[in-house]
Amino acid sequence: MDACRALPPNLSTAIPPTTRAQFALHNTSDMRRRHAAQQQKEAQQRDAATTTPATESIPSRLMSLPAELRNRIWTAAFEGWTQRIDFHSRAEIWTNAEKTYRRQPPLLSTCKQIYAEAIGIYYSTAIFFVDRLKHEWCRGELSGWLRSIGPERAKLVRNVRFHLCRNARAIVDLHDDDTWSYTSALNHDSRLQEAERDIKAFSSDEMVIKADLWYQTEWDRILIWTSTPVSTDQEVHRLREQRDEGFDKWLEAKAADVKIWELRGISEKGLREIDAHETYRDRIE
Repeated sequence: MDACRALPPNLSTAIPPTTRAQFALHNTSDMRRRHAAQQQKEAQQRDAATTTPATESIPSRLMSLPAELRNRIWTAAFEGWTQRIDFHSRAEIWTNAEKTYRRQPPLLSTCKQIYAEAIGIYYSTAIFFVDRLKHEWCRGELSGWLRSIGPERAKLVRNVRFHLCRNARAIVDLHDDDTWSYTSALNHDSRLQEAERDIKAFSSDEMVIKADLWYQTEWDRILIWTSTPVSTDQEVHRLREQRDEGFDKWLEAKAADVKIWELRGISEKGLREIDAHETYRDRIE
């Protein structure tokens, strides 16, 4: 009963000021900001745990292939690729077409590993050509370029072509015996021999240098790449004199070094204006 007695009237139940401060109302906007910051931090932690770090590279399926198979891929990619050798020209005077000739395949710019693996195959597979029209010193172009790429890569180069046909006047008319001349073939043969002597110190025995011979029949214009211009020209002359299918079969057998354009529908004036070099440029592009 004593415990249930009423408290004396002089006793107070007021909460001290320090205690009262603990129950002060919180600022609603502050709570929202803290909550949003906490959620953002948690989201970032979840993303970091579930995503691949930027520093980790994704494995390449191409580079996971066996090395032998990759080499076959590089070879297939470079077959038929033509790069112009223009060692003495300044970059600022190149035309767009000339830049196209000079560029290396984009594949070599993808990554360092592919470049290291494929660059040797590129030099041994691609076709490198010198434009006789622009420079009288085409032999110097080739030797200067071989020096610039270094002895190891120079020894890998297999296919070099000299574009020696200046214009349409150098095209031999096969159906007009009166105009037949060995002059172009003899000139080409002499220049190829000079070039081979100039680069002997830089090249391997497997390098083959070819020059272009141009012919015209009644219906076609024919480009033949050959490392023996005189004997090739004599063979063409002999086969044409036979007037049978032997010439066509011979051209078909040399398909890798022969290009034929059909001239049907082109006027005589148009034939005279067709420049052999421009036709060749169109073929490359």
